[in-house]
Amino acid sequence: MERKKSILHLHVEEIVCVRNRYSFVVTFRGKKIRVPMFDHQIGHKKPDFIQCRVVDYNDFGYPTLEQVPISKEVQLIEPVKPKTDKPTKIETPQPSDNKTDNTPTNHSATVNATVDYHNLTYYRWDNQDSNFEHWFISTGGVRRRYMILLEIAEKLADHHRKNMVYKELVPDTINIRITKRDGTPQVQMPKTEYISSGYENIFIFASHSAPEVVNKRIPNTPMSDCYSFAIIVYELLSFCHPFIGDIVTESKNSDKLDDAYRGRLPWIDDHTDKTNGKLRRLYDRMFVTKELYNLLCRTFEEGREDMWSRPTIFEWIDALKKGIASMKYCRHCKTDYIYEDDGCCAICDEEPVFNLKISIAHIDEARYSSPDSDNPDEMVLLPDITEQYYVNKDNDVVINTSQLMLPSKSEKDMISIKMHSEDRDSVTAIITPFNDFSFVAATPQLKKYANVINKAMKLPMSKQRMLVLAAQDLSIPQRVITIQMI
Repeated sequence: MERKKSILHLHVEEIVCVRNRYSFVVTFRGKKIRVPMFDHQIGHKKPDFIQCRVVDYNDFGYPTLEQVPISKEVQLIEPVKPKTDKPTKIETPQPSDNKTDNTPTNHSATVNATVDYHNLTYYRWDNQDSNFEHWFISTGGVRRRYMILLEIAEKLADHHRKNMVYKELVPDTINIRITKRDGTPQVQMPKTEYISSGYENIFIFASHSAPEVVNKRIPNTPMSDCYSFAIIVYELLSFCHPFIGDIVTESKNSDKLDDAYRGRLPWIDDHTDKTNGKLRRLYDRMFVTKELYNLLCRTFEEGREDMWSRPTIFEWIDALKKGIASMKYCRHCKTDYIYEDDGCCAICDEEPVFNLKISIAHIDEARYSSPDSDNPDEMVLLPDITEQYYVNKDNDVVINTSQLMLPSKSEKDMISIKMHSEDRDSVTAIITPFNDFSFVAATPQLKKYANVINKAMKLPMSKQRMLVLAAQDLSIPQRVITIQMI
């Protein structure tokens, strides 16, 4: 018998489970028929209707039905305009530190802490203020933006570990809570329960969606989430949409905006195609690290058509953490800036002076540095540097367990290195271990320099002296911290 292709709109009578398989029961031509449920429908409320089609009829004329996913039309919309309203301030009572569960409430003992709530659009630049520098610094500068992006990425990573997608990743759905007490941002995102690659995962915000979703080739996936996240990264750190270049803004044809959202135009920093570049740009990529820029290139160039070429959300997390670690404080502008290899404050061009260089290095057997070593089993400091940081009176460094590749259930801060004082030929550094960690101090020849450091200690440094700090015994191959005066 010829297979029927028409779509049927059938009322759902009930949900049944036979041999651990869930199905909807519908009535078709007077017969009760089971229709298998999609995985993402299990556990949810029974819908009134489902769409079905006839797959086949058996020899007795009994039909077999299958579900047809209900598609949603993707609407192309204009980029979300940033909200310029002043943030809402809510007075939140904080309980007294001395209060216990058995103590009656004492309203006079509470402390009022001012809390600011912003939508994420508050951190995008679109002529919100005639003075960009004032707006940028007053909204937390580059550090707050990196911290916001990092928390968004970690929430996405939690979804992706559970084989779920966020789908509606657009600035309008993300709110930021800032407590004036410490200024740390807390990201609030709506809860979603979209199963990865589910048939009904259709993203309706074309301005922040991946081309394969806007063009209806496939539904949302973790890699389309990563594409949406990359757009938000670019908006917060480069202050424009990555695909709204001059060819779009100067065109009177609305189809150009459609082309930009559908992935038919190059992004404005494309290496090979400059047709959609942006000539008048504010601070260009002064707040984007080299590693983040490489991830953006992978996303918007080869990853525009091939979603498997895009970086995962876990790569974004690592790059954002390194970006935060590379930030330095400008005492003139009273804000942070990105410092990689060399450079100056992006706002005032002040060149910093650093007194200490902190490196993450490695010690191992001598055979790994020189096969011809006279004593291959001897432990030596290898010349390769994994990470490098700079310290002055305005900027210290905190090293954690992941940087030294130490086993830990969760990432923990291990040690901070600050500069206490300086003169022409020497610097005094303050070494402070955290979380019950202790360190062995040694020379570059791995000879012990001092007693085990398990509390804050002042150590003199000079240009002729390098200090090696090891979290384990010096006979064990490991990552170590080196400190030297510049």
